[in-house]
Amino acid sequence: MAKKAILNIQVTDDAGNVVPSASVEITRELGGATEPVFSDRAGTASLTQPLTTDTDGFVAVHVAGGAFKVRAYTGDTGSPTFEKIWRYVGAGLGGETDIVSLTPQAAWSNATTFSTGDLVTHVDGGDTYIFASLQDSNLNNEPDAATPGDTVYWMLVPGGASGADGVQGVLQAYSTTTSDADPGAGTFRLDNATIASATEGYFDNLEQGGGDVSAWIDAWDDSSSTVKGTLILRSTVVAATFAIFTVSGSITDGTGYRKATLTHVASNGTFSDGVVFAVQFVPTGDKGDTGNTGSTGAAGADGTDPGILQAYSTTTADADPGAGAFRLNNATIASVTQGYFDNLDNAGGDVSACLDTWDDSTNTAHKGSLVLRDTTDASVWAVFTVTGSVTDGTGYRKVTLTHVASNGTFTDTRVFSLQFSRTGNKGADGAGSGDMTAATYDPQTIVGDTFDTDNHTDGTTNKVFSATEQTKLSGIETAADVTDATNVAAAGAAMLGTAQNWSAAQNFADNTLQRANLLDYGEITNAIGSIGGGTQDIDLTLGNVVTGTVDTSTTTFTFSNPTASDEGCSFTLILTNGGSQTVNWPASVDWAGGTPPTLTSAGVDVLTFITVDGGTTWYGFPAGLDMQ
Repeated sequence: MAKKAILNIQVTDDAGNVVPSASVEITRELGGATEPVFSDRAGTASLTQPLTTDTDGFVAVHVAGGAFKVRAYTGDTGSPTFEKIWRYVGAGLGGETDIVSLTPQAAWSNATTFSTGDLVTHVDGGDTYIFASLQDSNLNNEPDAATPGDTVYWMLVPGGASGADGVQGVLQAYSTTTSDADPGAGTFRLDNATIASATEGYFDNLEQGGGDVSAWIDAWDDSSSTVKGTLILRSTVVAATFAIFTVSGSITDGTGYRKATLTHVASNGTFSDGVVFAVQFVPTGDKGDTGNTGSTGAAGADGTDPGILQAYSTTTADADPGAGAFRLNNATIASVTQGYFDNLDNAGGDVSACLDTWDDSTNTAHKGSLVLRDTTDASVWAVFTVTGSVTDGTGYRKVTLTHVASNGTFTDTRVFSLQFSRTGNKGADGAGSGDMTAATYDPQTIVGDTFDTDNHTDGTTNKVFSATEQTKLSGIETAADVTDATNVAAAGAAMLGTAQNWSAAQNFADNTLQRANLLDYGEITNAIGSIGGGTQDIDLTLGNVVTGTVDTSTTTFTFSNPTASDEGCSFTLILTNGGSQTVNWPASVDWAGGTPPTLTSAGVDVLTFITVDGGTTWYGFPAGLDMQ
């Protein structure tokens, strides 16, 4: 068995102070394998790595001769508090300094005897490698690139040592770590282990020899062109292992290292940890002068009139929609009857004074036309007429709308153009003079006998009725009141003081129904169905019994359109699977003890809500949980 060489290392910090109890790792410089180390020259007593320095910072081991990478650190190996790395540390005949000169020879042959320093080429695994003989009388000992640790006879030489074309550039060792951090002295790393997917590189400020190359790296972004230059990374061990990137953007100082934005162009081979690469950068020339102005292109299509720009909100509650936003009171655009517009436009300008002019027309039924158009997709729009007064909602304006036409889907947060065209004022009332003629007032002879003389009653101030109208009125007795059923000929007319059977819905317009006895009555049900998460509004104009199912995700309820303050208003919510997801109630709801009930995950809960102040405060009650 060959004798082992001695490898003696003293660990000191940058100030020259020895570092006792430091961890030391010894690996082969070529190949990166952990080196077997021994406490004796014969190589019989193995030691376990990492080793530990003594009180004077020394560690001494015996190894097979060669070139080594020595790493010393304190603390955790992945995030050390102190770290120092020595590269190409020589030991024995395989050391870096034993060979005085190199003599290129032909390809290795088992019939040739080689001397110390002879360089040969040898094909191993399809790739050609260069080896240097470490002994005289070196006969029939085949070099092996797959086992670079076996350096008794041969040492694997990085490409270019034979005197062939060398690899140019700054030398740095590759690190397989991908995090954005200082890769270590004389080292570089990429942000992805797959070379073709790398988009950023991290290069230490020092090259392998310890020289500062930060100023050179900083010059990589000097070109005024978008692509700053081409970066070539080539292995000094296997020339076929390389990567080419373009560099764009600014070089960033990462404190002790530089960051470069990269775009992969081409690459080949496997990047192995610890292998030294030549880093070459070819800058792009500066951006040239601006060329002559080209001919004018064809005119583009007309753009959308910007109007007032506000973002659409899918929320339908009567409230401030938020800065620079608007909302409508119904998610179905054709069913909208009111819009809520913030006092600010999308850029933060105050447009409240403009919104207030939307009701300036004295035309009572039609104040103007409002067009809402998506600025991203011109095919998405809606047209409304504005009726009634514009109301100040504190921070926003409320506008009564009547749908005219619309198209496309209104998407949340999309910016719309609000364009309003005012209707002219109501004209002056006519004088009312002149003759009433059939040609003027009934040119189509819709009621052909209206103007017949025979249809006039006696007296010069009586109304003019057609024969049909006279027939309808003939059933009313002279001097009789309409409380007498015989005085009204039309079937189904309602008489005062007489029991009525109504076959159609009656609208009391929020007026009081006083001293009524109710028998066999029902309440309208608002069947929401599957809620689907998000915000779910309970609109009391749609019914006072509400049903719904909580299913996919967090559901936030809102309540809208209760009766006015000082009037009691209540509704019942029948909720299925309420406990299967998170349910948020309006902040205006007060619960017994201040805590909402725990809802059933798979079942039905019945809850009741009541307010007497127009919804400022709601009182919530669990009428029945987990109904079975």
